[in-house]
This record gives sequence, structure tokens and C-alpha cells, in this order.
Amino acid sequence: MGSGYMWSNGMGYFPMIMPIMMLIIFLVAVYFLFGRGNHSLRDQKGEESALDILKRRYAKGEIQKEKFEAMKKDLK
Repeated sequence: MGSGYMWSNGMGYFPMIMPIMMLIIFLVAVYFLFGRGNHSLRDQKGEESALDILKRRYAKGEIQKEKFEAMKKDLK
């Protein structure tokens, strides 16, 4: 067992480390693809808040400004 004991077969720790590195890269890729969704219109439970629904209805023209303002005031 000399100083080159771990490098005697020419590969060293590579066969043990490579699967771990591949797993880490895979998990990071999955996180960036699926774990960081757009939560701007959602609350913590993944549901739209009443104010978000009201804003969407107003933007679509389903309700008038006066009704929007009155309903918005009721929600706050």
C-alpha cells in the first residue's frame, strides 16, 4: 500500500462518485423544471384567492368598475 493505493486501477473514486453526481444533477434539473411554478395568482394551498378571481372577472369585463370596487371593499 504505497502512496498511489487508491489510484492503482487508474479510476480511483470515480466509479463511486459518478452515480452520486448524476443523481444530484438529475434532482436539480427536476427542481428547476417542476419545483418552481408560478405562484403569483395562487395562495399557499394552490387555490386562487377571492381577490384574484374578482380581478380576473373585472379584466374579462364580466363586472363593471362600480361593482368591482364594492366587491373589493367587501373582501378587505
